[in-house]
Amino acid sequence: MLARQIAIGFGIAIIFPLLVYNGTATLYPPPNRQNTSVVVASLSGPNATPEERQKYKEEQQKRQEEQRKLNDEYNAAARNFARHLVTISTSLGVAAILIGAYIPPMRSVQG
Repeated sequence: MLARQIAIGFGIAIIFPLLVYNGTATLYPPPNRQNTSVVVASLSGPNATPEERQKYKEEQQKRQEEQRKLNDEYNAAARNFARHLVTISTSLGVAAILIGAYIPPMRSVQG
């Protein structure tokens, strides 16, 4: 009987957080990281002219700025999703604790 209660407790401990996360992700979709970092071959080889090197540096700075912008957007969306997740999971967790505290234990029927 005790093993059964422990198994049910572990089942609830595993299933409840998954249910809360999936429910929250349904209402507020988590952000998707878009890996758009592009690897470009170096144009500034040993025979490159100063103009080619300067052009390559400018393009590289532009790519870095775009990547930084994408990272900032993702971080903002991730913070927003985490805020929703914490709010919902905290309220449901407190509700589950209160409900579990006031529901009387079920009596086992032994026949």
